[in-house]
Amino acid sequence: MSEEKKYPEGHFKSMWMMIGIASFSAIGIPLSFILNMQSLIGVGPLVGVILGMIIGERYETKHKEAGNLRQLTDKEVRNKKILIIVIFFTGLIGFAVLLFAQ
Repeated sequence: MSEEKKYPEGHFKSMWMMIGIASFSAIGIPLSFILNMQSLIGVGPLVGVILGMIIGERYETKHKEAGNLRQLTDKEVRNKKILIIVIFFTGLIGFAVLLFAQ
């Protein structure tokens, strides 16, 4: 038998958040255009993040109790911090472009 796979902490939360964002964006964004209410564009991804975090937390707890989670390595922590900074500045630049393009 092969050894069980160990997942890094936060793996299931991230995975389910992305599934939730994709799923609810696919519903919320077209719905906002159909109803002609552009203020609803952000509701789909928001609901997706919330539900994804709830489902992901349950999976994290289940796998933690089974011993299938491992601590993040120093390299993974560093890469995660860099990714957060890049996403933040990309969003900031995108917001500025949208703000000044009008």
